[in-house]
Amino acid sequence: MTRKFALFCACIGLIVASFGCDDVVDSQSPLACTTSGETRCENNTQQMCNGTEWTTVTTCPNGCNGTTCAVLPTPECYVTVCKNSTTLTVCSADFKATDVNCVEGQECINNACQSPKNETDCKDSEHFFADKCEADDLLHCGTHTNDCTKFTGWKSGNCISKKCFAEECEPGYHLASIFDSNNKERTICEQDTHEACGSINTRCNPDEICTLGKCKDSCQPGEVNCDGSCINPNTSKDFCGSDVSCSSYIPCSETEDCIDGKCVLLSCSNAEESICIENAKSLCVNVHGNNPKHCGDCGIVCSDNETAKASGCEHGKCIYICKENLVNCGSSTEPLCLSGDQLNHDPLHCGKCDSKCNDNELCQNGQCIVSLCKSNECLYNNSCINQNEHCGTQCANCNTANNASAGICQNGTCKITSCVAGYHLTSVDKCAKDSAMACPNGKASGTVNCNTIDQYTKTGNCVKGVCQATECQTNAHLKNGKCIADTTTKCGESETNCSLLAGWNNGNCVKGKCVATTCKSGYCLNSLQGLCTDAQSNTTCGTDGGTCQSCNQKQVCSTGMCVDKQCEGNVCNQTQVSDETLVCKNDNTHCGMDCLNCNTFTSNATAGTCNTNGSCKLMSCKPGFHTYNNACEADSTTHCGKHGTACLTGQICDAGNCVFSSLKIGDIMTFGHYEQDNDTTNGQEPIEWRVLDID
Repeated sequence: MTRKFALFCACIGLIVASFGCDDVVDSQSPLACTTSGETRCENNTQQMCNGTEWTTVTTCPNGCNGTTCAVLPTPECYVTVCKNSTTLTVCSADFKATDVNCVEGQECINNACQSPKNETDCKDSEHFFADKCEADDLLHCGTHTNDCTKFTGWKSGNCISKKCFAEECEPGYHLASIFDSNNKERTICEQDTHEACGSINTRCNPDEICTLGKCKDSCQPGEVNCDGSCINPNTSKDFCGSDVSCSSYIPCSETEDCIDGKCVLLSCSNAEESICIENAKSLCVNVHGNNPKHCGDCGIVCSDNETAKASGCEHGKCIYICKENLVNCGSSTEPLCLSGDQLNHDPLHCGKCDSKCNDNELCQNGQCIVSLCKSNECLYNNSCINQNEHCGTQCANCNTANNASAGICQNGTCKITSCVAGYHLTSVDKCAKDSAMACPNGKASGTVNCNTIDQYTKTGNCVKGVCQATECQTNAHLKNGKCIADTTTKCGESETNCSLLAGWNNGNCVKGKCVATTCKSGYCLNSLQGLCTDAQSNTTCGTDGGTCQSCNQKQVCSTGMCVDKQCEGNVCNQTQVSDETLVCKNDNTHCGMDCLNCNTFTSNATAGTCNTNGSCKLMSCKPGFHTYNNACEADSTTHCGKHGTACLTGQICDAGNCVFSSLKIGDIMTFGHYEQDNDTTNGQEPIEWRVLDID
């Protein structure tokens, strides 16, 4: 093989199964040269003789060709590649592409002909993927897609036996063990909770929360501990409006948000529904349905008018029934209730609802007759006139036509000047029905939008032609149909004077409630409720006018301060070692306020009991002592075995018994004041006994 091909193979790292590159060992030329300016090509470099030493002029990427750098022909191929699943394309010595078919049973895989592998060919530390065995690692553990680093809470770990084993977890997670179906254990990262904080064996106390793997004592002012987490009851969707003990709250739905401790609808699940306010609550209502309180729009209430009674709401429109003795010549939603007299003279409803007189006819006594008048006049009592009650060819009554309450006749045409209740006069002299968005509000002309009538009104309705607020902005309250700005002297619907509240020193009216910021001396501020209280409790403790303290379970509120709990009466103040909670209890080893051990409460005692009064009662003493006056008295010849028992002359007290110091058979012993079974003197005289046996 020529030098240039060897160098090329070395340059591109080509390895060909049947056409490998021969090893070429370049001769080592001496450093010295003899002819200045002479050139040579050695070790892939072009060199020139400079005086007496060879120096490099340039490198030869394609190797040498004699004394100069070689120039390679344009090759067809450089590396061996799979042409298809059964054909391998290899390069010959002169870089010609040659196709080689794989033998039967082999396939072209990873640029080589080889027998295809299956999962059973893989080692224990490998898994099968893309027709080959891939080494297990953190990113491909057991399978190609099992990425250990993507596991929840994972920070570091290893892939062992095709399973991810966590060694360190992200903040908020701790190591925990799980077992598979084969009862094999592995470690994972589990999220911290109140029951397992920082580790599976650490449980926080009821008044603590778990934060960054550690149990914290309490929450910030205004927060509540719920399930081991501090929450704001005014904004928490899961514990909205919670009380201080987190025993009463409302979880908001997905379409609600917690605002000021109340679940408020943000959207409705049904596209046909709208968010309406009813009794200070947000409701999803189909205003195009049959709700008489929100008929056609929020706050539109179906109510009676002068001629018709409201009977309900259908498909977003109020349904009416004409009052007694009136005939409805309109529809159930747009009633036109006419009297018998009106039917007798109304050319649009002459005698009956569906009878309309022609233009040259007028209605008289319920009959259409041809008018003989000209110039758009009314034929009335055989005279051609134009009057407010008899106007134009149809002899219309301008005071009642088209929901009018008053009108004038001008050139045979009625011009309405005022409308009946429930309607207002438009700019084109017609009567339109009142609504929340178009309400006369007591004006002779023009309308207003009751929803935006002033800066304090949020929603309103038009009632008998006058705007009445139904809901106010957060800085106002509702009174007599109007929204009035909240102040500390008139706060909320009850218009409470906040300054008159017990303990109040300073504060604000917030959303209709008095919220104190400081309190008078003798009170403390319950920041959760914004009230000043003098009711001292474990959750509202303090009298300096500042924020109330919350005592922990080891404390009790006393004179405005959290102090360690003490038992009442003559009872031992014990504590449980596990959580140091107070236990007021007497027993034989913890008796009375001093928690005495009744077995050792006095010198030389061996047993005792605690009575119901919390006092130790002596039961027994050490040998050489006897009980007397709830103490252990030493045995002596004057008090032997018990107090007052004296020994005779010559006797000693031994183990609580009087005995002579030396006795023998036949000796006489005298005992004074002892009874005999057959002595009638009741044992008043001394009794003599003779020693018959030393034992």
